[in-house]
Amino acid sequence: MEIINYTKKHQQVVLQLIKQTIQIVNQADYSLEQVTTWSAIDEERWEQDMHQKMGKLAILNQQIVGFADITTDGYIDYFFVHHAFQRQGIAKELLRQLELMHKGEKLTVAASITARPFFESQGYQVVQQNEVQVRGVSFINFLMKKQR
Repeated sequence: MEIINYTKKHQQVVLQLIKQTIQIVNQADYSLEQVTTWSAIDEERWEQDMHQKMGKLAILNQQIVGFADITTDGYIDYFFVHHAFQRQGIAKELLRQLELMHKGEKLTVAASITARPFFESQGYQVVQQNEVQVRGVSFINFLMKKQR
């Protein structure tokens, strides 16, 4: 596996990976309405947001199998591994790369119900449970942090 920097040329493949992952993996913890709303990513907003973050891609056999990004203040925003490549160490390596990039003492993430156990296994602790609204649909996630 290789970890490379995200660039705009990867956008469509990454968005498709994220949408499929939400629709397949996250459906175990979220309703059909939540999954449908969550996976409808606003591409214009995505492009604007990516100017303020650094993204990493996991590549395996010339295929993008994971994507994660981080802001300069240590907030991990998008963090997805292709549904067919779960539990193969890809998420751990992506997270390791993000943590190496951030030199600050604290990292944070708003982890989904699905992602919470992974982040806990990597030393992140729940700060609080949140109920957030996305296009009028309510979601539960967890603000988590890792102090170094």
